[in-house]
Amino acid sequence: MNIGLAMASGELVCAVDADTLADPDAIALLVQPFLKDDRVVASGGTIRVANGCRVDHGRVVEDRPPRGFLARVQEAEYVRAFVFGRLGWNRLGGNVLISGAFGLFRTDAFRAVGGYRTGSIGEDLELVLALRRWGHDHGGPDRIEMVPDAVAWTEVPADGRSLGRQRSRWQAGLLLALWRYRGLLGRPRYGSMGTFGLPCYVVFELLAPVVELLGLVLIVAGLATSTLGGVEVVMFATLAYGLALVVGLWALVLDAWVDPGRRSGREWASRAATLAAEQVGFRPLTLWWRLRGLVETLGGPPAWEEQVRTGFGDLSAAPAARFTGIGPSAG
Repeated sequence: MNIGLAMASGELVCAVDADTLADPDAIALLVQPFLKDDRVVASGGTIRVANGCRVDHGRVVEDRPPRGFLARVQEAEYVRAFVFGRLGWNRLGGNVLISGAFGLFRTDAFRAVGGYRTGSIGEDLELVLALRRWGHDHGGPDRIEMVPDAVAWTEVPADGRSLGRQRSRWQAGLLLALWRYRGLLGRPRYGSMGTFGLPCYVVFELLAPVVELLGLVLIVAGLATSTLGGVEVVMFATLAYGLALVVGLWALVLDAWVDPGRRSGREWASRAATLAAEQVGFRPLTLWWRLRGLVETLGGPPAWEEQVRTGFGDLSAAPAARFTGIGPSAG
């Protein structure tokens, strides 16, 4: 990837994963924030799940719901993360992550921070933190923009083993990135990223599985010692899991409002049911995977492992995923 960065000749450089397909207008939409604001150093779009979609010549031509519970619940996760989470951080100026699957960056800033750090397992998060720190320290551009209409499609793991290793790796990458850039945490010098964005990532992303596990242990202990009764347990479960369900449903409403014709009413209802099932059948799995990632990281960063992929069919006529130089000087 860094070799592609070295060869790029444009003012902007676009990074696209090999298993990601961008909509025809996606890159043009990502360029817009740079034209409107000199302080923008990077922009990212919405990542949607490509599993089950009909693909023709490297383009998603029909959005279809993925098959299988794991793929469907990941679709719900992606909607919540991009339509609700990162779009909200956009307004607060606390965005610290652009998906490694699809992002656009200022070439000069990208090179100034040394490109992707070799050996990193959370390279997308580390890159954005490096770019924002560089911008603040050198008086350069430091804004990160989320462009919801710039859509790219990626294949998600459909088997439990691949998904589990991915989630463990993500949690390990988060821990290592936050530790490596701990000097940004809580410092007003780095704006809302330092005082609000990163602290929230520590509490609600990094420590969330530890807090959830501790809560479950305390509930079991409380029931065993009769310190807690059934009413208290129901209240806790309603608060913990019900809130997550409400957030997911609200993200689904926003997604339907933005593009109501993308799915049928029956499919929207099915997605809502998937959100409910996620809290019971999927959340315990992610808790285990994330805890495993934290524990394994104490013995050293986990290695990348092969992920089982089904692919998009025959893409022989499609353009290869690559680094693309964009700008007046691009060829």
